[in-house]
Amino acid sequence: VKACLLNSAIDRGRPHVDFEYGYGSLNLNESLHIIENEQFFIDELESGEEKSFELMVPPSVKNIKVMLAWTDPPSNLQDSKNLMNDLDLSVIKDNEAYLPWVLDASIDKLNLPAERKNDELNPQEQVSISNPAEGLYQVKIKSNHTGATQPFSLVYTFEYNFVVDAPY
Repeated sequence: VKACLLNSAIDRGRPHVDFEYGYGSLNLNESLHIIENEQFFIDELESGEEKSFELMVPPSVKNIKVMLAWTDPPSNLQDSKNLMNDLDLSVIKDNEAYLPWVLDASIDKLNLPAERKNDELNPQEQVSISNPAEGLYQVKIKSNHTGATQPFSLVYTFEYNFVVDAPY
């Protein structure tokens, strides 16, 4: 549910994720389409494991959004990091890897736009690709945790370029 809601949000503010609007405004209708069209995978990763999913992008797609989400176990006060089970998302086409959008939480960088890089802080990651070439994409998820099995959800959406010719 979290992955559907975040991935189907209507972007607001700065492009991609930002500290003011997050992923944007909820779009429950689009979330329901993700479920109805079965545009999701639910799986799990063992420590150090990597899984890959194929995603066929049809013609006339204006934007792809892929969201990985999981429920991370709680950390302890003495832990050196808050994210206990780090999963990494990438989307690959013709040997080009697209990484998630990540914000820098440094106080002097809060207004900067998101950058593509590995996210080691959040239990959700989103990759978006504008004007993607049609064809087969590989969606990879890698486990960087040493704990127990980590369940996850992966959802994807396509935004299309539509031209409507109406009779006058």
